Amino acid sequence: MNVGIGLSVSNFSSVPTVGLDLDAAIAALFSSGEEGAWYDPSDLTTLYQDANGFTPVTGTGQPVGLMLDKSKGLTLGSELFSDFATEGLWTDNGNGSWSITSAASTTDLRSTTLGVTGKRYRIEITFAVSSGLVAVYPLNTTPYSVSSGQTKVVFTEANYGVISDQLWIRAATGTTATVSNISVKELPGNHATQSTSTARPTLQLSGSSYYLDFDGADDRISTATLTSQSQPFTMATASRLDAVPTAFYLVDGPDGAARVIHYGFSDNTQVYAGSAVVLGSTSSVLGTQSRVWFSHFNTTDSTVRVDGADVATSANVGTGSWEGIKIGARTSTNADRFNGGFYGLIFVNRTLDPDEITNVESYLADKTGAFVAPVITGVPTISVS
Repeated sequence: MNVGIGLSVSNFSSVPTVGLDLDAAIAALFSSGEEGAWYDPSDLTTLYQDANGFTPVTGTGQPVGLMLDKSKGLTLGSELFSDFATEGLWTDNGNGSWSITSAASTTDLRSTTLGVTGKRYRIEITFAVSSGLVAVYPLNTTPYSVSSGQTKVVFTEANYGVISDQLWIRAATGTTATVSNISVKELPGNHATQSTSTARPTLQLSGSSYYLDFDGADDRISTATLTSQSQPFTMATASRLDAVPTAFYLVDGPDGAARVIHYGFSDNTQVYAGSAVVLGSTSSVLGTQSRVWFSHFNTTDSTVRVDGADVATSANVGTGSWEGIKIGARTSTNADRFNGGFYGLIFVNRTLDPDEITNVESYLADKTGAFVAPVITGVPTISVS
């Protein structure tokens, strides 16, 4: 079938996935340094309960405040920490560790400037606290406290330019403690966060499929670190509707620019980047079952596919760029919220070839719990506005 971008792709429902390393195939989409994002709720090592990455997600029912982007391979950068510039009442033991015994007053260890504002870092510190309290201020003002015992703290922290981009370790009065094995490394990627605890989606499991559950009331998660990307680019997601309101957003970019899978305007399913491609009523096109979406944004030669089948070709989505990703709500208002399950998202700032399209659709179909996703039949007549 012709997908409207000069490519020929067989319906992915006929492509065997047994023996195919789909994760490696998705990683290969970014092998030339392409900008984008890859969110995978089934990979629990990429999920944290808080936006700072203090507490990993270990099972279902837990909130997700940080979802790491796998598009950069989760490969850490070079070591940024070398020494503390201000030792206060702490003692430099000369072996990469610092100790303090019964501080007369609150006192700090403080690094030189680390990192760049807006990026995210993996910070590891080993604490041995015999008494008192030690608090870590990891490049911003949200502290992590260690009160007793020996603990290795590993967390992923965003640097918002607070406290001069420094790492602070603060000992309260009466503290006896040692800190060692300090490491600060950048974790590249467009990681998605939600700082408001009540607005975090939760991890759930249906059969063998993990997904983020959005309640349709206030849940959403987003990244603002994605730099502006001009068309052509590709966005694919896997999701399931639990309710069909008249207007909601599964994925949105900056308001007035690119939007993917925008449900609204009298219950019509739409894809938009300045002009709307209207696919038909949400109930008719989607229902309340899992769907795999693939959208190739290329101005007047754009393509939308659902469950491996074309639903719009040579369509005009407009010329909007993509900058930032919000999942579960409209960017400008946080309204029109998504109610359902989110199984994954892949965004790549380029056109994909036929094999890559098949791999993306097969990968996302697998994430919904079936190697073969249902193919839509009788899709309503498409109109383009």
